[in-house]
Amino acid sequence: MKSSNFFLALRRDVNEGSMLTNLMIKGGTIQKLASGIYSWLPLGYAMLSKIEKIVSDSFEEMGFNRMCIPTLHPSALWKKSGRYEAYGQETLRVYDRKNNEFIYGPSAEEPCVEMVKQANIKSSDLPINLFNIQWKFRDELRPRFGVIRGREFLMCDGYSFHETIDQSSDFYDQVLLGYKKMFQKMNLDVIVQEAQTGEIGGVKSHEFIINSETGEEEIEHNGTRIKALELGHIFLLGDHYSKPMGLSITNRDNKNIPLIMGCYGVGISRLVAALIEQNHQDGVISLPKQVAPFQIMLINAGDSCDLCIKTTNKIYNKYLDITLLDDRQISIGEKLATSDLIGSPIRIVVWPKELNSGQIEIRVNNKKQFIDVDNLDNIIKAL
Repeated sequence: MKSSNFFLALRRDVNEGSMLTNLMIKGGTIQKLASGIYSWLPLGYAMLSKIEKIVSDSFEEMGFNRMCIPTLHPSALWKKSGRYEAYGQETLRVYDRKNNEFIYGPSAEEPCVEMVKQANIKSSDLPINLFNIQWKFRDELRPRFGVIRGREFLMCDGYSFHETIDQSSDFYDQVLLGYKKMFQKMNLDVIVQEAQTGEIGGVKSHEFIINSETGEEEIEHNGTRIKALELGHIFLLGDHYSKPMGLSITNRDNKNIPLIMGCYGVGISRLVAALIEQNHQDGVISLPKQVAPFQIMLINAGDSCDLCIKTTNKIYNKYLDITLLDDRQISIGEKLATSDLIGSPIRIVVWPKELNSGQIEIRVNNKKQFIDVDNLDNIIKAL
């Protein structure tokens, strides 16, 4: 991709409160549309999409089937489960032209229960494990830290249905291990701790957190107080939703019993912010290659140098699928400043003087050196 064909909406002077939000807006990842509501620019959306794929693939590896639940839920479902009143003003409620009330879902337990209920399942159909990646809305009283605690957010939420609590608990433990592997794919070393079930309800829960400057609570970890940012949360729900909503089966003893559920959430849009925070230093963002919008940022510092142009084009064409070539008609200083913000783990600069000696500048994960052009392939393969 060439930057002349890519919408790089970079900004200089930003003052949105938190350092992380300022960095994301300056770097062209997001734009604020309203309080707690952000547009995702091409750079941010590319990262969002890569994280979504990692999460989706991980959930399928854990045994879930992907489906899609609407953003708007009939409020009658929430009244059945008991969450209509429990969530209060944090739910955004809208009415259609026939005055039917809907809720812009902050999570999707109710419609997922309804989906399985309408399928008229039997004991032999179990277990059922489903997941959904969808935009959610929670009308936060005080949105803060940009997409960390925004009102609209992209979330992956999984739901499991078993016949017995033991079966559900065994699957819950498998998912807990699967979550650790999922976060490791993004180079995130999460802390797992037991947590309260809160408004979601259920029997037990665990949250997956990292130490973060924008953490929302303080916890003690290994004898040290840290600020914790939650990236994922899983719940063993029991019959908290299935019983009041009438989701049941007839078991082998000919007894009608409610299904036992679990639910499993991951904040995908929050992960974008967390990864940027965890992978920036001195104003330079260097993301893991698996989530970076572009693995390579390529700059030609010799626009009037034929050898520089030839070498730059050769590198660009070889690594076309993973490279952003900054071909804009701006100063080299502006190009270098841009490269600090877009998150590529590799930056290549072709300087005329060094190229005369057969060398180019390469910065890998914020460490800069000059290498022979012929060694570039080995370095990129080793990343």
